[in-house]
Amino acid sequence: MDIRETLRRYPCIVVFSLFLMIMLIVVYYTR
Repeated sequence: MDIRETLRRYPCIVVFSLFLMIMLIVVYYTR
């Protein structure tokens, strides 16, 4: 599984996963 192929096929999923990771980090550090 290549990361570039995944980015081309599922850009929305990649953006959504990155957004979730950022939100989790922010929530973890702000509590």
